Amino acid sequence: MSFLTLSQLESLRRAWTTLAPDDEDLVPADLKRVLEMLGFAPTDDELRHLVIEAANEHLNGPTDFVEFCPVLARVYSGELPCKRAPTHSAGASAPSAPEASEAD
Repeated sequence: MSFLTLSQLESLRRAWTTLAPDDEDLVPADLKRVLEMLGFAPTDDELRHLVIEAANEHLNGPTDFVEFCPVLARVYSGELPCKRAPTHSAGASAPSAPEASEAD
């Protein structure tokens, strides 16, 4: 099972509330915008698959925040495919799961 870090969860909450200030559910076009705000560039097929995954979790209409959290955790872990947005400057990168540091 994959989990979001606190930083990832906070980033998701900020992106979600930008589009749904009253914490309402989001339709796929809005979910795509949320993913883009988080540094992803999902293809239409990837987005469709993520929406299906969220729906399979709770089997109801538009996706809500709680339903999308485990799906996004699986995206960050690499369990679910979702293309990363290209970075435009050196050193800029999309948020990601923290990597384990290597011992000297």
